[in-house]
Amino acid sequence: RRHWERIAEDAGLSGRGIRRRVQQLVDAMVGAKVEATEKVAGQAGTGAGIVEHVAEIVEFNALRIGGRLDVSDSELSRDG
Repeated sequence: RRHWERIAEDAGLSGRGIRRRVQQLVDAMVGAKVEATEKVAGQAGTGAGIVEHVAEIVEFNALRIGGRLDVSDSELSRDG
């Protein structure tokens, strides 16, 4: 959490706002995993196994980052 606070402070932004936005991005990435994996795996020259492996790594890291944000569900439901 302190890492995100420092990033926000350096950018002149709200720490809570940054954490909230990053959590929204994490949620969107995880939510789009299946569709994105299928779409990329269906392209010529890609290997489904590699695409799935990379998707799993991306999801794991996104969830790891999200787990460190300390953002409540009520904060995520707020606008802005």
